[in-house]
Formats: sequence, structure tokens, C-alpha cells
Amino acid sequence: MTQAAPLFKISTTDLAPSSRKYAIRDYLEEMMRVEVAPLVTDAFIHYSANLRVVPGAAWGEAYTSAGTTRRSTTLLSDGQDDLMLITAQMPITVQPRTGPEFVVPPGDTVLSSQGREILMAFQGTGYAYCLRVSRRGVSQMVPRLSSAPVMNLPRQTPLLSLLWNYTRLLAPEPLAGENAQLMAGRQLQEMVALLVGGTPELMDANASGTLAAARLKIARADIEAHLDDANLSLEAVAARQKVSPATCSGYSPAKVNPFPACCGAPVWIERAPCWKIRTMPGVRYFQSPSNAALPKPPP
Repeated sequence: MTQAAPLFKISTTDLAPSSRKYAIRDYLEEMMRVEVAPLVTDAFIHYSANLRVVPGAAWGEAYTSAGTTRRSTTLLSDGQDDLMLITAQMPITVQPRTGPEFVVPPGDTVLSSQGREILMAFQGTGYAYCLRVSRRGVSQMVPRLSSAPVMNLPRQTPLLSLLWNYTRLLAPEPLAGENAQLMAGRQLQEMVALLVGGTPELMDANASGTLAAARLKIARADIEAHLDDANLSLEAVAARQKVSPATCSGYSPAKVNPFPACCGAPVWIERAPCWKIRTMPGVRYFQSPSNAALPKPPP
């Protein structure tokens, strides 16, 4: 019998107030190793949550009173650098050790790295939603991703609402079996890669002057010039650029700019990673050997 993906639950209702923050800290280790404290000294934290864990990703929702989570220098010694995305019904004050403090309004999303020393203060009681994905998995698709990003993503950021809706769709699913769990984790990583690939602030600042960046700029122009060509393919782009298809396949969607001004929608160089995104109206798509058997979106 196949096993469902692990689901971790917690509620502090029946716990002694003095032990709640330690129980929350131990519970959150499945998501992130942080120090937990009430926002007001000597106040008690109320917390309940569900957390689903698969290889390469974890997500869930929590109902929490006002409090803080802190990723300290001591905790950074664990070597974790996964990406965290958090949205909440209350404002979140974000205090990186290096860099300016900022406030994430309700409905916006804070993206940060577990490789960064940071404090987050949840300014009230309400629901919060969290997603953790492997930074290594995302950086393989977006090589220029900053090593320890932290920023506010406004609610209108392209693909952000789709990402959160997808985690809610997955919430009741048992995801029984290794294949289903691996696929869910991979899809979430790919969706985050598409999200951060379209956010220039998350890219390394010094990458724009390299030879690779110049080649990618030329490749982008080539693709945009042939978007209406029914025979547009990885091999055709490689032939015009006088490189091998293997080399050209390294031109990932994020590198070529997944939101070019000419079409206002993602351009897939080799394949569209997420089936749901591939079939969204307005998404450009062309055939290559790796996606030839996939269903085509409506014209």
C-alpha cells in the first residue's frame, strides 16, 4: 500500500502556556529552524497549523497570534538555504540583519532564504500561508538567482496568485506514492522558478556584463523575432545561433526573460514546466522533442 505524503498538525489549545513556544519551535523544524517568541513580552502564543512535506518542498497554513520568528546566526550553522515564501492576513515586519527593514502588507508575500539571518514579526492574529522549496532545485532553473534573497512580492506579481492557489489545491490531496510526491515537489519548484525568473530584483547584479549574458540577449532577440513561426524549435534556434541544441537548451526561460514585452506572456525555450501554466490562455508555446507529445493549448 502506497503511503500518503507526511502531514504534520499542531494545536497549542491544550498545551500549558509556558511550553507553547517550545512546541511551536519543534513543530516548525519540519518547515524552518527558527526561534519563536510572542510579539509582546510575557504574552502567550496561540498557534494551530497543518504542514504537508514532500521531497524538495513543504507547504501549509497556520492560525497564529501576534509573534516573531527569528533565524539567528547560531541556527545558520545548519547550512540550510531553502527559499521561503510567506503570505498572511496581517502585516509582517521583516528585519534582515543586513539591509533595510520593511513591512509586507496583508496579501503580499515575503520571499526570503533560510541562509540569511532575519527576524519576522507577525503584527496581529490571523491566518498565514507558507511554502518552502529547495533553493538548489530552483537555482538549477534560474542560475542567476541571488544566493540569499529577501524582498516583498506584491500580490499582483505575475504567477504569484497561481502559486498560492496551487498549494491550496494540493492541501487536501494525499499525494500517495513516491512518484506523486516527487512530482508535486518538482512542480512547486518550477512554479517558483518561473516566479523569481520574472523578478529582476532577485537576480545577481553583476551577471549582466558577462559573455553568457550577451549570448542570452542575442538568443532572446532571435526567439522574439520568430514567435509566429510554426516551426520554431530548440533545434531551429540552435542552428541560427551556430551552437549545438545541448548548448541552446541551457538558455532557460528565466535567462531569456520569461515576460518579454513583445507578447506579455512567458516564452518557453525547451519546454513548459507546469501543465497548468502551459494551458493558460496567452502563453506562447512551441514544439521541441521534449514536449512534442504534450497537449497543445487552445489557439
